[in-house]
Amino acid sequence: MTPLAIEYANLQRELADLRMQIGDQDRTIAMLNSLVSGSPTLAPSQQNYGSLSQNSDRDEWRRILRFTNNNAGGEENKHRPKIGNLEEVKTFLFEKCRLPPQAVKNIIKSTSTRYCVEFDSEASVLRVLQMLEDLRDAEGKLPWKTKIARDWPEEQKHIRQLAFYEMMQKRDGYYYVDEIDLKVKKAKPASLHHMIDDSSEWWKNSIIVTATKNSLNPMVLVDILCKLGKLDRSEIVSQNYSPIGTKLDLLLEETVLKVLRNLNELRQRGERLPIIAFRCWPKNLRWKRSMAIAEVKKKSGYYLDEIDLEVKPCTGGSIETPIPDMSFRKDFILFNFSKSSAVNVGNAQTKFAQLVVECGGSIDSIASVKCLLTPKILAVTFQDEAAASGVLCTFQAKKIREELSPDFRNCRIFFSLPVPLQTRRNELYREVNNKKMSHGITNLYVDEFDLTIKEKPSNGNLSRATSMYSVPDSETFDFSETDSEASYHRRAFKITYGPRFTHMTSKQLMEALFNSDAHELELEKRLEDRLMLSVKPTSRKTLEELTDGLPHDVHVEW
Repeated sequence: MTPLAIEYANLQRELADLRMQIGDQDRTIAMLNSLVSGSPTLAPSQQNYGSLSQNSDRDEWRRILRFTNNNAGGEENKHRPKIGNLEEVKTFLFEKCRLPPQAVKNIIKSTSTRYCVEFDSEASVLRVLQMLEDLRDAEGKLPWKTKIARDWPEEQKHIRQLAFYEMMQKRDGYYYVDEIDLKVKKAKPASLHHMIDDSSEWWKNSIIVTATKNSLNPMVLVDILCKLGKLDRSEIVSQNYSPIGTKLDLLLEETVLKVLRNLNELRQRGERLPIIAFRCWPKNLRWKRSMAIAEVKKKSGYYLDEIDLEVKPCTGGSIETPIPDMSFRKDFILFNFSKSSAVNVGNAQTKFAQLVVECGGSIDSIASVKCLLTPKILAVTFQDEAAASGVLCTFQAKKIREELSPDFRNCRIFFSLPVPLQTRRNELYREVNNKKMSHGITNLYVDEFDLTIKEKPSNGNLSRATSMYSVPDSETFDFSETDSEASYHRRAFKITYGPRFTHMTSKQLMEALFNSDAHELELEKRLEDRLMLSVKPTSRKTLEELTDGLPHDVHVEW
């Protein structure tokens, strides 16, 4: 971005600020006139989650926020959740932001991927945006892949676009665009204070684990900690996920110290670990830890002892501990019907479609299906992760509450996991079985979504089908996706592009638009201003991830 363009953007911001101040003064004058004239105060409108206010004014945009999930994928956002439906939007506003119910006037689903929220005042909007600022991580990213932005007028939209151009020119760290004042700001080190409770002694039994470099799935973080710190999962009381890290509450403080000692031994030998684990220090010790971290960065061959917060020398050379491959596709699930008398190879696809609807899903969300005869399993690919996870979680909840149709009570749904996680899942089933056989505990089950042992709801009893937790044959079934490439239906789509791309060859155009992801796509056909493409069956990325970040003059059509 040229200096002249930056200066122009700054002037545009100043002009927008002045207009906002004038608007505030106009509203103040109108309010005073209303008080002087004795006009009655209007009662707040009744909440309506169907449509926005019809009597809009020029300042209505100040009271509106947009929640958008379009192109919200990307490898760096892979493990970030979405705010994807009405209940999640309401949970975010009322529980996370702690807004009073009267602060939200209307919520409307304007498109399939966007919700518009109208608030009672601009102050409520700013309260939400300020909370988002406090939740940004060290890279300036929010905990969700959902984009939350104001409904800016055209002039401010132009300023916002210039701000994003300016942000992309930055090379000395991580930056983001503040939705409050549309200024480019540098990301601050992530704060863990909101995860730490100083009001009690519980911090002594807690430990926080984060990834050293790459973002890791919370489930993977805990697995690595258990392996390197020699922690038994039975000693974990609870775990809370955050974009900054995962907080584990353990049974005893001695267990926390044991884990940290084991990690210290590895660091002392010079091993570079893929995780960082530390205590939930109270406020009076956080400053000491920050100073110790700064000291370690200035020295070579030293590490921070997370037990006494002392900087100590390493005794060996630098060795990097490899991260185990725990990745798997969350848009791909397996439906095991081998123990069902009602579902067979001939009707499995039809029955599964019925089950998807029964679990609140849509048949249109299914991208492809393949039936495997041995064992009797349906391998299903969904259009996105949310659809697959929704069916899995709802099926599991209905099965535990005995709300499934009789045809599906002996069926199972689970992810196709890599071998380390399959082993972990088998261990959980054995643990549940052991507790049942040895201690008569029958109210436990294995959550297939996050691979944890949980208690069943207190209302209702488990049926024989759901209370028997012997390890199924399918637990050790390793489904090879590459063996079934021919069975996948290609997900075709087309993109239209502007004149600036017309001079490129098809190969140059795909590389310019998709960068390193170009090899994930197959060129079907090229017309004058558009490309017909499809996702290769071997691709491990969703269509949403591949189309994330396309230029503004390139549009996707399904």
